[in-house]
Amino acid sequence: FQPDSKLEKESIENQRKRYPQLLRLLSHPDNEVVRNSITSIANLLHLGTRTTPRTSDHPHFEEMTAYSGLEKLYALFKRADISEEIRDQAAICIGRLFRSKAIPDKFRTEIIGCLIEIVRNQDKHIKAQSVIVLCDLVQNP
Repeated sequence: FQPDSKLEKESIENQRKRYPQLLRLLSHPDNEVVRNSITSIANLLHLGTRTTPRTSDHPHFEEMTAYSGLEKLYALFKRADISEEIRDQAAICIGRLFRSKAIPDKFRTEIIGCLIEIVRNQDKHIKAQSVIVLCDLVQNP
C-alpha cells in the first residue's frame, strides 16, 4: 500500500497524531479500553510498514520513541492482568518497530519468544502477523 493521494497522506499523518492518547490508554485498568488502544496502535504501525520498504526503519519509530512508546508497549507486555491477545499485540507492535534494528537486549528474548509462540496460535491473522514480524527481525544485525 502506497498512499496515492495527498488526502491519504494527510489522513495517515492525522492518525499518527493520536499516539500520545493511545499510549496513555495502555495503562488503563479496563482491559477492553487497553485492547482497543493496542489494536489501534497495531493498525497504525501496520499501515506504516506498508508505506516504506521492509529494509528501512519503521516510519513511526522516532515518533514512538519520542512518546516513550517502546517502554509503554513493553510495560503492557509485562502486565499480569492483561489477556493473551493484548500481550501478543504488544509483542507484534514492538517487533514491527524494530523491523530494521536490533531489539535491545533488555527485552529481546521475551519478545522473540512470544512471537515464536504466536506462530502456534489458532488465529490465522495474528499468526500471519507474527510470521511477517519474525521474517523482518531475522534480517536485523
